[in-house]
Amino acid sequence: MKYQTEDNFWYEESKDWDGILEEFYCDVTGKSFRHTSVPQNVKYVILRIKYYYNGHIYSAISNDINFKPGENESSAMHFSIPLSSAWIVDHDDKPMRNITEKVKRYSGPRCDFHEQKVPLEH
Repeated sequence: MKYQTEDNFWYEESKDWDGILEEFYCDVTGKSFRHTSVPQNVKYVILRIKYYYNGHIYSAISNDINFKPGENESSAMHFSIPLSSAWIVDHDDKPMRNITEKVKRYSGPRCDFHEQKVPLEH
């Protein structure tokens, strides 16, 4: 597929695109990727941000490459049901692995998953 890169970040990333693999991972720590034009051949972007808040580590997931946790958050009152446990289960609904702490990290300090709606599959 033909594509055009308009930004230095995407130009550098495109050097690794071989036309065979369809999924790529890159660490964008310290790179200027926000407010760039995503090339036409990039269909799905997942941004994962790790950050500390009040001494706890959290992770945010978004499809928006301009997303930053804590910015542009709604000042409206929120309500959330406390999460007591989360488990991965097998096909017979038998609990296999406790993922409660991981889910709590992704839910963020306000337990609203940073108001991002990211599907598990694409």
